[in-house]
Amino acid sequence: MDKMIKFLFQFIFARRMSWSKDRDISLVCNPITGEFIRLPEHPSIFKPYECEISWGFGFHPKTNQYKVMRMYIFKHGHPMVVEMLRVGISTTWINIEVDYPKNLIYMSIYGIYLNGALHWIGKDIVGKSIWTFNFDTERFQSFSLPDQGLEISIFEVRSFLCLIYFDEPVTIWMMERYGVRES
Repeated sequence: MDKMIKFLFQFIFARRMSWSKDRDISLVCNPITGEFIRLPEHPSIFKPYECEISWGFGFHPKTNQYKVMRMYIFKHGHPMVVEMLRVGISTTWINIEVDYPKNLIYMSIYGIYLNGALHWIGKDIVGKSIWTFNFDTERFQSFSLPDQGLEISIFEVRSFLCLIYFDEPVTIWMMERYGVRES
């Protein structure tokens, strides 16, 4: 996926445009062609104070499809809900049955796509780690973090997964061999 398209998608998608309390619009935009797709509206069954919503956008190379994923992480012991939308093919969100992380408390707002998987910073009862969702296997997996900084962000540079710790001093970490913490 073109880096500029990924960046702009994350920028547009992570900052959903809201013009009023009743209107929440999410778009997938291709800045090269000027085309955009308005995503189906969110169901109103979940209240913002009941859960946190995490998003992801990626490409499944075997099916040649772009997919948007959203996850509802509830604050009061309810199982996580994972929904997926096949961009340009489907007009409705579908629940997907996945082996989700049972003790997940928090996940960053949007995921980073790399190596056929979405990546988030997540926190469970043990601590923070990198959580991935693989489009091919439709499974979650986690990698431990090299350090436990207070404020952390995840991103991708030149096909490497990177972390930035905003502690004193600011530290940037790059995973040279995918999935190997020590790399």
